[in-house]
Amino acid sequence: MTDKDIDFSDIPEFSQEMFSRGVVRVGLKKIERKVPLTVSVDPDVLRWYRSHGRGFQVQINALLRACMEASKPAAHAK
Repeated sequence: MTDKDIDFSDIPEFSQEMFSRGVVRVGLKKIERKVPLTVSVDPDVLRWYRSHGRGFQVQINALLRACMEASKPAAHAK
């Protein structure tokens, strides 16, 4: 079978926008899925993060990660 023999009529057109959102993951470490968690925070803290719009949970996760990374002992320290 050659390329010209393939019937693409039932496949939607692949747009430039769809292509631009693609991610190539060949050879990269597998990304672990986030774990849903229920946590209590002060109401003013939550309001402040929510006031930054969409993605406030990602911002909270990034802050927690930065704190975790900062508390790890340096690789060269004994």
